[in-house]
Amino acid sequence: MSKNTHHVDADALRPDFDSHEGLAVAEDYPFWLGLTADCPVNQIDVAGLHFPKAEESIVINNEGKQVRVPVLGALNYQVTREHFDALVATLPRLVIRFTDKEPEVDNDGSGVNIGDPIKRARKGYLIKIPTKKTIADAAESGQRKKPYIRKPGDRPAMDFMYFQHVADKQRANNYQTIADAGLEWPEELEQIDDLLS
Repeated sequence: MSKNTHHVDADALRPDFDSHEGLAVAEDYPFWLGLTADCPVNQIDVAGLHFPKAEESIVINNEGKQVRVPVLGALNYQVTREHFDALVATLPRLVIRFTDKEPEVDNDGSGVNIGDPIKRARKGYLIKIPTKKTIADAAESGQRKKPYIRKPGDRPAMDFMYFQHVADKQRANNYQTIADAGLEWPEELEQIDDLLS
């Protein structure tokens, strides 16, 4: 080890679980979070939550070999009411801006295969609309923060995101977007929040 290296022993970095009182909750309440296959970005991180388009699961195939299988979205066992409230506050300021034109789709029966949307999603990026306060604070500190100016084709990010409580701990069997289903904090989680506060 170099003389200029600062070393911290691993024991000093270990959490001291014995100094914290634990509250055992009998059950986890996972949420299925993700993005639709046609979303132009592969992930959105917002309100302390990660919304992936796809992740890989490792499964055993019929021959007994491990194989990687792409799965839309991911289970998250750590979603709290604070995450939920922050998501409600932030979603109205999240926009997807496309950088290419929408592909022309031939009429049904034309015999033309336009391909799989997960392989040919349109290109684009996420915009977080700054608040008036953010713009004013930036100006005060001598920085320039541009206000959001809408462009044709801009869409709410919630059109591509899903957030579903899955009580059976299995992945969602449908992918209803937040735009279609809204956001819901299940009643049974309210009772746990009361216990923890």
